Amino acid sequence: MPSYLITGASRGLGFEFLRQLSDRSDSIVVGLVRDKQVVDQKIASVLQGNNIHTVEADLTDYSSLKRAVETVSKLTGGTLDYVFANGAYINDEYSYVTASKMAFDPVEMENELMSLFKTNVIGNMHLFSLVMPLVLNGDTKKIVAISSGLADLDLISSAQYRRDGVLLMSICPGVVNIKENNGVSADQLEAMNDLATKFMECKPDWNGPSTPQAAVTSVLEVAEKASIETGFPGSFVSHHGNKQWL
Repeated sequence: MPSYLITGASRGLGFEFLRQLSDRSDSIVVGLVRDKQVVDQKIASVLQGNNIHTVEADLTDYSSLKRAVETVSKLTGGTLDYVFANGAYINDEYSYVTASKMAFDPVEMENELMSLFKTNVIGNMHLFSLVMPLVLNGDTKKIVAISSGLADLDLISSAQYRRDGVLLMSICPGVVNIKENNGVSADQLEAMNDLATKFMECKPDWNGPSTPQAAVTSVLEVAEKASIETGFPGSFVSHHGNKQWL
């Protein structure tokens, strides 16, 4: 029997997931909501299927998420086939405000960004880690994050300051040895060696971490050559000026 978990299921896209999946009587559908009583009343008045369950949880409260996933596990028999991470913090007041305008009120900007990060990033990271054991037990094993096209760097490269000739971009300096390995634990050293092995599998001729001197030289070279005209606005490139990361 397929199982679904939808966060932010009280309204909007989340509730529409419940509505459409309520027609699938052979499935178990669980919606995570912040006010179970209100949503249950809405479900009873709108939806016909009896395969819908709601569990109360808040993405900003790890304890409530943990309890919720434990309840979900009991409902689904310890498995999950689909997870739709739809829950998010959205403040309509700032939906159409540019970062530069928000910056005029630094305290408000910081509060807004912290709220966004706590819910949309940290909350979902907790969610994914908690549901992963259930997903691994499932047959389909799919986790889908509902996102925005405005998160696509290629789409937003024509941003506010491009018309003023300002180039904004990100450059990865590569793997750089910026400190001695003094005080590194055995577990940390093992993890570093495992990562280096994976890097060499991707690029057999990789010679290991570069020096800060070499990394800065490369970053400066890329930054000085990059321009708006050659397609670099909003880009994220390596120290080679492309998508070669090692």
